This record gives sequence, C-alpha cells and structure tokens, in this order.
Amino acid sequence: MRKIAVFLCVVATLLSFLGCQEEHTYERQKNYTHGVYKLTITASEISNDSVGNDWRKSYSCDDRTIFSGEQWIVPLDATETVIIDAVITEVDKCSDVGYGSLCVVLTDGFKTSTTITVTENKGRYKGNKAQWKISCKVTLVEKLEQEQEYT
Repeated sequence: MRKIAVFLCVVATLLSFLGCQEEHTYERQKNYTHGVYKLTITASEISNDSVGNDWRKSYSCDDRTIFSGEQWIVPLDATETVIIDAVITEVDKCSDVGYGSLCVVLTDGFKTSTTITVTENKGRYKGNKAQWKISCKVTLVEKLEQEQEYT
C-alpha cells in the first residue's frame, strides 16, 4: 500500500510540472510598441537692459499652440523630431517681440535650448535688449504595450 501511495505522489508531481509548463507556454508577454514623451519647456530671463517687465511666453508646433507638459506618442523604434517655435513678447503700448526655434528629438533624456533676444523698439530705451533662454527637456513617461500571445 505504501508503494502505491509513493507511486501516486510521483505521478501527481510529474503531472503538476507538466501543467505548469503548459500554462507557461501560453503566457502573455508585453510588447512595448510606443512611448509617451513629455516636453518640459522653461523660459529664463538672462539679461534685461530696461526693455520691460511684463512678459508673455508662447510656444507652438505645426501651427498649434503647445504648453510645457505637452505629450507626444511615438513608436519606440522610430526617431521623431519636432520643431518648437517660441515667441517672447514684452507687453506694453508698443510690444517688443523676439522669436526662436528649438529642434527637439523625441527620445528620453534629450535636452536643448536657444537664446531669444528682444529689442526695445520705441521710447528713451530704444535699441536696448533683453535675452531669454528657452530650454526643452524630453522625458519618457510611459511605454504603451500591445499584448501578443506566444506559443
């Protein structure tokens, strides 16, 4: 009787291993296909030689207004580049405006910056300049997956 019990335990153990192996064969594996990339855009005043103190900063990409924190979904196996146009405006009766662009590669950890100069256009400080540094950092915030069943 003891031999039968041992034999049944061995058979049960073998069947248990086979069951686990079959289950493992049909396990779903993650296939990350796209990344969600966040752009952090900052504007820092470098210098200001009496140009003004009321500033507006705006950014656009493909004729669409964007903001710091904007997110793009891009295939992980592709390198995508976007152009961010920046406009710095000193707001007063006769506004002064400076323009610049950033070429941004949508990949984790990418950083770039540009300097924009705004020149006073009227009044006693005409010709004076202010400079702004526009920086952009790209961060991968999420990977999107497409589940596939492997056998």
